[in-house]
Amino acid sequence: MNNFDDLNPDQTSSNPIEEESFAMQYCKVKEQAVFALKSCNETQRALQSLREALLNCGICPHFYQCELQEDFNLQIDMVIADINEEWGW
Repeated sequence: MNNFDDLNPDQTSSNPIEEESFAMQYCKVKEQAVFALKSCNETQRALQSLREALLNCGICPHFYQCELQEDFNLQIDMVIADINEEWGW
């Protein structure tokens, strides 16, 4: 992938619209934002599947003392806290 440091001054365009288009095409932020959004969509689908599976918990004889569910909820709380801390800039 090219970056702006690899360009010769003679290769750059004097057209601001072309320069902006070029910058957007090779923008690392845009690339990472697309990756993050795709990851979020995959996570959302996984959580929807998990939510459907959790509907069976109500008929489980261990429902009120389920360590798996308790541990999972704790891990989710920790992940949410990590995301909030990371996003806090």
